[in-house]
This record gives sequence, C-alpha cells and structure tokens, in this order.
Amino acid sequence: MITVQGGCMKFGILYNTDYYPEAHGTAAKYYEDILTQVELEDALGFDAAWFGEHHYSGYSFGSPPVIAMAAAARTKRIRLGTGVSLIPLNHPIRLAEEYAMLDVLSGGRLEYGIGRGFLKYSHQVFGVSEDENHARYHEGTDIIVKAWTSNGPFSYDGKFWRLKDYTFFPKPLQQPFPPIYASAVLTPESAIWAGKHGFHLSCALFVPQQARVKTVIEHYRQSLRENGFRPEEKEISGVFQMYCAPTQEQAVREGVQYAQNYFKFFGALDARAAHDSQDFEHHGRGISRAFAAQP
Repeated sequence: MITVQGGCMKFGILYNTDYYPEAHGTAAKYYEDILTQVELEDALGFDAAWFGEHHYSGYSFGSPPVIAMAAAARTKRIRLGTGVSLIPLNHPIRLAEEYAMLDVLSGGRLEYGIGRGFLKYSHQVFGVSEDENHARYHEGTDIIVKAWTSNGPFSYDGKFWRLKDYTFFPKPLQQPFPPIYASAVLTPESAIWAGKHGFHLSCALFVPQQARVKTVIEHYRQSLRENGFRPEEKEISGVFQMYCAPTQEQAVREGVQYAQNYFKFFGALDARAAHDSQDFEHHGRGISRAFAAQP
C-alpha cells in the first residue's frame, strides 16, 4: 500500500489476507504472526498498517478494530487503519464508538478507511438490500462524523437510522476527527462524493481496468477543487500486491504463484451471488469476470 500527498510518498501494509489452515495453522497462530509482522513494520519505519473487513470464509477480519487495537498495544509509532470499514453493513454509532476508542487508546494513530463493500453475499448475510448500499454508506458516514464532532447531545433523522438527544463518548484524540480515506475504485460517484466532503481517497491499483481507475482519481481531484479543497493537501492511497526478492526475476518466479492464488480467490468471491442492483452498475459482470484473465 502506498499513500501519496503532493510529492510525498508513504508506504504501508494492508492486510486483506485469505486464511488457509494448512498454511497458517491455528487462528491463534495466524493472528500472532500478523501482529509480530506489524511489530517489525513499526521498527522498520513503515508508515501504516491497515486491516480489511469482510465476513466470509476467513477473508480479512470480521472485526478490524480488534486486531488493530491488539497491534496498537504492541507498537509505538506506526499508524493503524482500515481498508476498509464497511459502513452499509454496520450501525454507524457502533463504528464511531469502536474506532474513536481505537484512536484514543492508540495515542491518535487511527487512519479510518471507509467503503461500500463489493460482495452481494455479505449483504445477504446481514439482511441489507444492495439497492440501499449507496444511501446507507452516505448516511452512516454522516452520522459517524457528527458523533465525532458534536459538542453535547445531537439528533439525527435519517432514512435508516434515527437518534434523539444522543451524547457520544469518547471523542477521538485526533481533532476534529481522524483522517478518513473514502474508497473509490471503479465508481466515479464514490470519488466525487469523497471529494465533496474533503476526505482522502483510497483506491486499488491492482485491478485490470487501469484507465478507469485513473479517471476515478481525476473525478476525485476535480470534485475537491469544486468544493473548495486543495487536491495537493489530500492523500491518495493505492493498494497493490508486492513480493520482495534480491532480483526482479526471482521475485516474479517466486511471487507470481501467490499473486495468482489471490486473484483466483478474490475473483471467485462474488461468483456465488451476482449483483443485480443499480448501486453496483460499475462492477459490470462482477469482480470474478474482471480478474478471470489476470496473468
């Protein structure tokens, strides 16, 4: 994972891992190995470690703030984030509470990556309609920001969530709130919305449709300008696979099998339940089709 702001580039690690017991051992060993890696990343000077959220077959983490808090207790400097927190599938007050606590207990190291999610199956698990995805994402994020920034009780009368004279605790340590990285990969509307609110941008650089990703970033920067924000003051994080070796030849020879395994796994995730909602029109025939031809 890289993050760019102006001419400055930062490097971090995003854990969107897929768990295999034959390779990783027990769940306890799997999590311990990840936390040991984050300790090393902290010592080596990496800027951030982010943890994904998914709710299917050992992919990523069902509760990113739990693993992030464990990492915070074992590190001193490295920033800790989400890639991404699935706003439409969760109650926003619960998310606001958990991540504000993480920011406080980590000494103000939270980088809050947010997104809509892409798996129809996850929506089915939580009983959330795909057709409500965009609206829940926007409303949920609005509530989280209000909870973090309101001084005293506040009320909210939304389509999905309603609050009356609600007092939030604890306030995040970073003020007015921790940096928010809104995800937009293939959906221009998500990039425009992120720019409208002055959020940072999170995108995926490993998808095959590179030209579309570039267009999405252009939409984001234009939206920032139109809403009074300076693009050079906002960060863009990009995710891609990396395998390190002494030479490129060795890296390709050893690393390609792992990249291929991930593309096959990632591409098969939505094959069991195809999208049929306008909220996912930019996904075309699905993630599985997009990655089917990856070399």
